[in-house]
Amino acid sequence: MKVMMLMMADAEQHGDLAPKEVVQEIGGFAMKLAAEGKLAGGQQLRGVEEGFRVEADGTVGRVVDGPYAETKELVGGFFELEVDSLQEAQALAKSCPHLRIGPIIVMPVVNRG
Repeated sequence: MKVMMLMMADAEQHGDLAPKEVVQEIGGFAMKLAAEGKLAGGQQLRGVEEGFRVEADGTVGRVVDGPYAETKELVGGFFELEVDSLQEAQALAKSCPHLRIGPIIVMPVVNRG
């Protein structure tokens, strides 16, 4: 089963502003996941100054205030994981160092093939 682990952050803890020690710990966490064959992909995302959000405005889209959700929270990075169950994904999310910065959202990926 493939899941996405979305690491949420606010603008003050995102990108280059994230605490360096936490970023290093997340890197170690990723290396552990890779060694266990659970990491299918992932990246830290760049800062809010380069991101944007597009919303429907009639039949076309319009760019609005930054890449934020309405609460000014945004995705700071993601892991694509290969797990045996949602319970395993939950356990991995609970052990991720990113929790020191912000919450984590885990969602299953739709299998189209």
